Amino acid sequence: MFKAFDYLTPNSQGGTVHQMVSMPFDLEPEKWHWVNRIKEADIVFIQYEHTNTINSLLNKLTPNQLIVVLGLWHIDDWMFDERHLQEELDRYGNDKRIIFVHTNYKNQNKNNVYYDMLFNRQKAYFTDYEKLRSPGEKVWTYGTSKLVYELDNITPKTNSCKTYFAPMKIYNPGIRMKLRKKLHNFLSSYTDGYLSNIKDDVFFDINGVEDSIVQGIKQNSFGGTWFPMHNKYYRDSIVSVYVETITISNRVFSATEKTFDPLIKGHFILPYSNYKNLEYLSSVYGFIFPKWIDYSYDQISDDELRFEKYLDSVKSILETDKNLLIKWANQDLKILDYNRNIFYNRTYDSLYQRIKECVVYRGY
Repeated sequence: MFKAFDYLTPNSQGGTVHQMVSMPFDLEPEKWHWVNRIKEADIVFIQYEHTNTINSLLNKLTPNQLIVVLGLWHIDDWMFDERHLQEELDRYGNDKRIIFVHTNYKNQNKNNVYYDMLFNRQKAYFTDYEKLRSPGEKVWTYGTSKLVYELDNITPKTNSCKTYFAPMKIYNPGIRMKLRKKLHNFLSSYTDGYLSNIKDDVFFDINGVEDSIVQGIKQNSFGGTWFPMHNKYYRDSIVSVYVETITISNRVFSATEKTFDPLIKGHFILPYSNYKNLEYLSSVYGFIFPKWIDYSYDQISDDELRFEKYLDSVKSILETDKNLLIKWANQDLKILDYNRNIFYNRTYDSLYQRIKECVVYRGY
């Protein structure tokens, strides 16, 4: 057990961890003893977004106390590879009392900590909801309820199904947003699908969310929220078509809800992401994919060419005879069951164990 002090939010108080950021600690509460004063702590936790407080904290700590910086609430193409984290450590003179926790699987440097926050979140909310403290009051999920995360049975597709489901949020001029606009424009010629409409504010329903919350989401179209789309869209379509968060960097692998939502909901996926993303989804988690979707684009390292070939794959699916697609999908329902069960059967990643291993490696 670590004695810990919560310095994660402006509202943090001693003796506990604020519920907005408590999810990693909710999953193993017996491993953390939250103390009332910084000087009593083995570890002081802060958010990556609040690193401006590190220097003042270092002056308060003894040589045996640690600052653990949680970079768990955001990931991007350039974030948390070894070069980025070394630059961060250089800012503080490589003080050995600082440990960064991040979500980039490709960075396994033992001087810092990789932690699979987003798989844990998906598993907890959909399969283990009661384990969480105040789950509707956390970062990403404020205003939700258990109904949002209830799953339907996986059933055969029928002739009334649409071919694709393509929810996409576009809220800044970044690279992935430009790619989403290109994908949106490409899909707009194919009407047999559910496609969010940027100009006309077409917004997909959410299971069990009050209308006031939905209206708030519509009015504030930005990142930082996670409201899984209604089960009916997955039930009544065949494949999810989308652009992931990581799109160009070969130094980052971090699957997000854009991939985990359709997999746990029982959907086939056709994602655009960075080089070998699907290969990592298979090797890291064990997900399997159908033969009738062309995923060869995943092995193309050139970003522009990979996106071009990705659109070719999307086009191939959209222009395949609908009856044939339904036949293939129904023959592979076992793939959907298998992928969903990974969320039930795979154990949680342990933040406590990851930090403990790092502390031992560093010789504390």
